Amino acid sequence: MGNVSDKVLIQQLKELQLDEVVERIDFKEIPPKVEYSLTPFGRSLANALGPLCIWGTQHMVEVERLSQRRQASPDGTTTPGAAKPGA
Repeated sequence: MGNVSDKVLIQQLKELQLDEVVERIDFKEIPPKVEYSLTPFGRSLANALGPLCIWGTQHMVEVERLSQRRQASPDGTTTPGAAKPGA
């Protein structure tokens, strides 16, 4: 999954499982096989996350531009309120 380490992914999935957002199914096979799925509680997040996904899609270019600018900055910060291209 992208650039996330196995350790971080496993830890996040464990936390989501403890929070009852996902459930883990262990097939007890060799090689090991597990599946994760959303619980009803996890599926209820769709109403909250849907608008966030739409916002992210609409602002993807600006978020990427800010991320690149921050990475290029010597101290890793951006200037709040800096002029936006086309503004």
